[in-house]
Amino acid sequence: MFEEAAFRTTIYRFFKNDKIAFIVSSISFAWMHTGANPILIVYLPMSVVLTLIYHRRRVLGESILVHGLMNALLPTIIVLLQTITGLYYL
Repeated sequence: MFEEAAFRTTIYRFFKNDKIAFIVSSISFAWMHTGANPILIVYLPMSVVLTLIYHRRRVLGESILVHGLMNALLPTIIVLLQTITGLYYL
């Protein structure tokens, strides 16, 4: 819940421009999870999805729910991503 509140609502309130808020929120969330690592390519689409969910209606609960579901499905997602990308250090 903290991650979603920090990266969705806080960043959206900080920036006046929604497009800039969307971009900064998506990239910073993915960067926080990966740092300067090529796996950022995998986390960025997930971050964009979570940001898009919040951006549509500005309801934090929806992005929290999807984030929780993603975390619950993470073991399966990791195997799928490793198979698709060939990267085995997730």
